[in-house]
Amino acid sequence: MHPQSTPAFDSLMNMNINPFTVPVPVPTSPPLDAQCPVSAFLPIIDLKKRGSRRIWTHALEKLLFSPHEIATLGSPHRRTIYLASLEAHIDSLHSQLLALGFYPIPVQDLHPYKGLNCKTAKGMVAGLQHDFVQVRTQLLEIERALENARCVASARENHHEILGSRKFSLDSSMPFALS
Repeated sequence: MHPQSTPAFDSLMNMNINPFTVPVPVPTSPPLDAQCPVSAFLPIIDLKKRGSRRIWTHALEKLLFSPHEIATLGSPHRRTIYLASLEAHIDSLHSQLLALGFYPIPVQDLHPYKGLNCKTAKGMVAGLQHDFVQVRTQLLEIERALENARCVASARENHHEILGSRKFSLDSSMPFALS
Protein backbone atom coordinates (compact mmCIF):
# COMPACT_ATOMS: atom_id res chain seq x y z
CA MET A 1 0.00 0.00 0.00
CA HIS A 2 1.40 3.39 -0.97
CA PRO A 3 1.72 5.72 2.05
CA GLN A 4 0.11 8.70 0.37
CA SER A 5 -2.99 6.77 -0.67
CA THR A 6 -3.90 5.51 2.78
CA PRO A 7 -7.62 6.22 3.22
CA ALA A 8 -7.37 5.88 6.99
CA PHE A 9 -5.04 8.85 7.37
CA ASP A 10 -6.98 10.90 4.81
CA SER A 11 -10.18 10.38 6.79
CA LEU A 12 -8.38 11.52 9.94
CA MET A 13 -7.18 14.70 8.25
CA ASN A 14 -10.69 15.43 6.92
CA MET A 15 -12.08 15.27 10.47
CA ASN A 16 -9.62 17.93 11.68
CA ILE A 17 -8.36 15.70 14.49
CA ASN A 18 -4.79 16.12 15.62
CA PRO A 19 -3.29 12.62 15.98
CA PHE A 20 -0.66 13.95 18.40
CA THR A 21 -3.00 15.25 21.06
CA VAL A 22 -2.62 13.29 24.23
CA PRO A 23 -5.41 13.36 26.77
CA VAL A 24 -4.21 14.99 29.96
CA PRO A 25 -4.95 12.98 33.09
CA VAL A 26 -7.35 14.69 35.46
CA PRO A 27 -5.39 15.49 38.61
CA THR A 28 -6.77 14.45 41.96
CA SER A 29 -5.05 16.92 44.25
CA PRO A 30 -6.43 17.86 47.67
CA PRO A 31 -8.46 21.08 47.89
CA LEU A 32 -6.60 24.34 48.20
CA ASP A 33 -5.43 25.14 51.69
CA ALA A 34 -3.76 28.31 52.89
CA GLN A 35 -0.72 26.35 54.08
CA CYS A 36 -0.35 24.38 50.82
CA PRO A 37 2.63 25.50 48.71
CA VAL A 38 2.27 25.75 44.94
CA SER A 39 4.68 22.83 44.54
CA ALA A 40 2.00 20.57 45.99
CA PHE A 41 -0.01 21.08 42.80
CA LEU A 42 2.64 19.88 40.38
CA PRO A 43 1.53 17.06 38.08
CA ILE A 44 0.57 13.69 39.40
CA ILE A 45 2.18 12.20 36.28
CA ASP A 46 5.64 12.71 37.82
CA LEU A 47 4.72 10.69 40.88
CA LYS A 48 4.34 7.49 38.89
CA LYS A 49 7.51 5.99 37.48
CA ARG A 50 6.95 4.88 33.92
CA GLY A 51 9.12 2.55 31.95
CA SER A 52 11.40 4.03 29.34
CA ARG A 53 9.29 2.53 26.55
CA ARG A 54 5.58 2.96 26.07
CA ILE A 55 3.27 0.96 23.85
CA TRP A 56 1.72 2.58 20.82
CA THR A 57 -1.49 4.32 21.81
CA HIS A 58 -4.57 2.85 20.18
CA ALA A 59 -6.83 5.79 21.05
CA LEU A 60 -7.47 6.89 17.44
CA GLU A 61 -7.24 3.46 15.89
CA LYS A 62 -10.99 3.16 15.19
CA LEU A 63 -10.93 6.53 13.43
CA LEU A 64 -7.97 5.58 11.26
CA PHE A 65 -8.76 2.00 10.28
CA SER A 66 -11.95 0.16 9.40
CA PRO A 67 -13.09 -2.68 11.68
CA HIS A 68 -12.05 -5.14 8.97
CA GLU A 69 -8.53 -3.66 8.85
CA ILE A 70 -8.28 -3.77 12.64
CA ALA A 71 -9.31 -7.43 12.62
CA THR A 72 -7.03 -8.51 9.78
CA LEU A 73 -3.92 -6.33 10.17
CA GLY A 74 -1.59 -6.74 13.09
CA SER A 75 -0.74 -3.81 15.34
CA PRO A 76 2.86 -3.48 14.06
CA HIS A 77 1.62 -3.38 10.46
CA ARG A 78 -1.05 -0.77 11.28
CA ARG A 79 1.60 1.32 13.07
CA THR A 80 3.85 1.15 10.00
CA ILE A 81 1.01 2.23 7.71
CA TYR A 82 0.08 5.08 10.02
CA LEU A 83 3.66 6.37 10.30
CA ALA A 84 4.21 6.14 6.54
CA SER A 85 0.98 8.05 5.89
CA LEU A 86 1.89 10.67 8.44
CA GLU A 87 5.40 11.14 7.03
CA ALA A 88 4.02 11.45 3.48
CA HIS A 89 1.51 14.04 4.66
CA ILE A 90 4.23 16.02 6.45
CA ASP A 91 6.40 15.91 3.31
CA SER A 92 3.51 17.27 1.23
CA LEU A 93 2.93 20.06 3.76
CA HIS A 94 6.64 20.95 3.67
CA SER A 95 6.60 21.09 -0.14
CA GLN A 96 3.52 23.35 -0.05
CA LEU A 97 5.24 25.67 2.43
CA LEU A 98 8.35 25.83 0.26
CA ALA A 99 6.26 26.53 -2.86
CA LEU A 100 4.54 29.44 -1.09
CA GLY A 101 7.82 30.80 0.21
CA PHE A 102 7.01 30.03 3.84
CA TYR A 103 9.01 27.75 6.04
CA PRO A 104 9.02 27.59 9.83
CA ILE A 105 12.81 28.01 10.11
CA PRO A 106 15.53 29.01 7.65
CA VAL A 107 16.99 26.10 5.69
CA GLN A 108 20.56 26.94 6.80
CA ASP A 109 19.50 26.27 10.41
CA LEU A 110 18.75 22.67 9.41
CA HIS A 111 22.32 21.86 8.35
CA PRO A 112 23.39 20.54 11.79
CA TYR A 113 20.65 17.91 11.49
CA LYS A 114 21.58 16.79 7.97
CA GLY A 115 22.02 13.02 7.85
CA LEU A 116 20.27 12.52 11.19
CA ASN A 117 19.08 8.98 11.74
CA CYS A 118 15.29 8.64 11.39
CA LYS A 119 14.95 6.88 14.74
CA THR A 120 16.98 9.58 16.47
CA ALA A 121 14.77 12.30 14.99
CA LYS A 122 11.64 10.44 16.06
CA GLY A 123 13.08 10.10 19.55
CA MET A 124 13.80 13.81 19.68
CA VAL A 125 10.23 14.62 18.60
CA ALA A 126 8.82 12.17 21.14
CA GLY A 127 10.91 13.79 23.86
CA LEU A 128 9.66 17.24 22.91
CA GLN A 129 6.08 16.00 22.89
CA HIS A 130 6.55 14.41 26.33
CA ASP A 131 7.99 17.67 27.67
CA PHE A 132 5.04 19.56 26.18
CA VAL A 133 2.53 17.25 27.87
CA GLN A 134 4.27 17.72 31.23
CA VAL A 135 4.32 21.52 30.88
CA ARG A 136 0.68 21.55 29.80
CA THR A 137 -0.27 19.39 32.79
CA GLN A 138 1.61 21.70 35.15
CA LEU A 139 -0.13 24.71 33.61
CA LEU A 140 -3.55 23.10 34.08
CA GLU A 141 -2.68 22.27 37.70
CA ILE A 142 -1.60 25.85 38.38
CA GLU A 143 -4.75 27.21 36.71
CA ARG A 144 -6.87 24.86 38.83
CA ALA A 145 -5.05 25.97 41.99
CA LEU A 146 -5.55 29.62 41.04
CA GLU A 147 -9.25 29.03 40.46
CA ASN A 148 -9.52 27.32 43.86
CA ALA A 149 -7.71 30.25 45.48
CA ARG A 150 -10.14 32.67 43.85
CA CYS A 151 -13.09 30.62 45.14
CA VAL A 152 -11.64 30.60 48.67
CA ALA A 153 -11.03 34.36 48.54
CA SER A 154 -14.54 34.97 47.24
CA ALA A 155 -16.04 32.78 49.97
CA ARG A 156 -14.06 34.63 52.65
CA GLU A 157 -15.16 37.98 51.25
CA ASN A 158 -18.80 36.87 51.19
CA HIS A 159 -18.47 35.52 54.73
CA HIS A 160 -17.15 38.87 56.00
CA GLU A 161 -19.94 40.73 54.18
CA ILE A 162 -22.56 38.47 55.75
CA LEU A 163 -21.07 38.90 59.22
CA GLY A 164 -20.86 42.66 58.73
CA SER A 165 -24.50 42.93 57.64
CA ARG A 166 -25.67 40.76 60.56
CA LYS A 167 -23.81 42.93 63.02
CA PHE A 168 -25.53 46.05 61.77
CA SER A 169 -28.91 44.38 61.49
CA LEU A 170 -28.71 43.15 65.09
CA ASP A 171 -27.77 46.63 66.35
CA SER A 172 -30.56 48.31 64.44
CA SER A 173 -33.20 45.82 65.57
CA MET A 174 -32.73 46.57 69.28
CA PRO A 175 -35.62 48.72 70.58
CA PHE A 176 -33.44 50.60 73.03
CA ALA A 177 -29.78 51.15 73.56
CA LEU A 178 -28.05 49.70 76.57
CA SER A 179 -25.88 52.15 78.39
